[in-house]
Amino acid sequence: MRKEHQRLGLTSIRNRILFFALLITLLPSLTVGWLISNMMHATLEENLEEKLVEASRIVRGELDLWFRERNYDLHVFSNSFVISENYSKYLEARLKSGSNNSELSTHLRTLKTYLKSVKNKFTEYDNLYLLDKEGDVVAAAAESGGALSPLLPEDMAQQLQQSQFFKGQVFFDVQDNIPFVVMGTPLFTGQSEEFEGVLAVRVSLAEIHDILKSASESFSNAAVLQAMLVRLDNGRYFITAQQADIFNTPIFADEKIMIEGDNGGSLTYFPNHLGERVIGRLFPLVFTDWGLILAEDYDTVFARVEETRNRNYIFIAVLSIIIGLAAFFLTKQIIRPLRNLTEGAQEVADGNLDIRLPVEKNDELGFATSVFNEMVAELSRSQAKLEKMATQDVLTKLPNRKQILRIVHNRFEYYQRYSIAFGVLMIDVDNFKHVNDTYGHIAGDEVLRDIGKIFKETLRSFDSAGRYGGEEFLVVLVDSGDDNAKQVAERIRQAVENHSINYEDQTIKVTVSIGIAMVSPDDTNENSLINRADKALYAAKENGRNQTAYLNTIN
Repeated sequence: MRKEHQRLGLTSIRNRILFFALLITLLPSLTVGWLISNMMHATLEENLEEKLVEASRIVRGELDLWFRERNYDLHVFSNSFVISENYSKYLEARLKSGSNNSELSTHLRTLKTYLKSVKNKFTEYDNLYLLDKEGDVVAAAAESGGALSPLLPEDMAQQLQQSQFFKGQVFFDVQDNIPFVVMGTPLFTGQSEEFEGVLAVRVSLAEIHDILKSASESFSNAAVLQAMLVRLDNGRYFITAQQADIFNTPIFADEKIMIEGDNGGSLTYFPNHLGERVIGRLFPLVFTDWGLILAEDYDTVFARVEETRNRNYIFIAVLSIIIGLAAFFLTKQIIRPLRNLTEGAQEVADGNLDIRLPVEKNDELGFATSVFNEMVAELSRSQAKLEKMATQDVLTKLPNRKQILRIVHNRFEYYQRYSIAFGVLMIDVDNFKHVNDTYGHIAGDEVLRDIGKIFKETLRSFDSAGRYGGEEFLVVLVDSGDDNAKQVAERIRQAVENHSINYEDQTIKVTVSIGIAMVSPDDTNENSLINRADKALYAAKENGRNQTAYLNTIN
């Protein structure tokens, strides 16, 4: 009876060793397997986001080029002698004798004939219009089925004054439901600096579908890149790369992707217009009120994660059987390694990723111990990488916005406790958009990297500099007075001004504007100090850029 009792349950040492061997194998393996799956998931998300950002640059560049070409064509047509001469004479004739005379009709016929000839040469133009200053149609290439004024943007005059070009919203043709926009350029007659009319064109957006489709196909591998255009004001889809037919009924983007787009954009899981679960981003287009949604099918993107997870389960099951059999026959030899593995697993569970278990024998348990060490080492490296990614700006290698604001917060608490003064510098690269537009975004990245290096060379070891956002930086000066802060700010400004950035055989020179603020007893929190530095930066910008400004008055 005693032997029978010992063979049952956990009263048998052999069963206990088997149970604990399986437990120690399963728990760490499942935990590490789960973590590896999450790491792969995060890596795939990161790779996908890089791919989407790169694709968005190409698509946005193509769309920008498409608008520039339309702008260029309209400027060429508007400067045509036929347009300018006949429209000028039309205005003169209308002022002299009204609109009911043969001379007026002659000019109108000439204008309509020219507009019709242009329309026949450019098939993407649905219609061309010559408008007066009030936006009323003077002449058109073809008779319109409806009034043009509802299709014109309310700020048309403002757009024309700012950029000599206007773009309207997306509309849908009531017959074939093809989206189109109306755009135009001003007409000038004589020596007047005020435009006397507008040359407008109604353009079909079918050609933009080809742009999206081409970009989608060029970036496709395992998963098909989905490219979609929406109106930002209401989120309605109007063009997709995967569907040539435009939607017969309005379909709107999921609220989650629109909210993330308003918040700066990040990877979002959402259903697309076909109801499929996808992962993607919304990229607002700066040159129009459209949004570009790029996404890929969720199941296709993360298929490798599912395969790896299943392989891990099989591996864990096989390993458990092997270790269980070894525990059954070698109870005495494996007690100490099992104890080590148990203690090691507990250390990992408690957050100690520096643990390394000794490999005592070259057997299955020794192999399991080695695998455990490798998995914990990989987990430790991954955790260190994640911590670094969470606090460091990828481009400049400086602390990111979250980290530099944490530094300011900690310094402010230290000031409240010990009254050790400190200051902040808000730094912005002057005319940074011009650098991107002239030399490209990669050159702009090089400028930001070099400025980050200048901070590291100029500041003291216990001062901190971080990327606040875009081309803005925030510097924290520890134990610093007013004069010292001004000297440091001027030293940084001069260093940037005297520095040359070499990019593809080109020398780029930039300057910075700096706002200075010192902590004050009246500050209730660090935000008051940062806002003061930001106002000082604004004053430096207003005073002509490439200078420093000091503001220490709390409004």
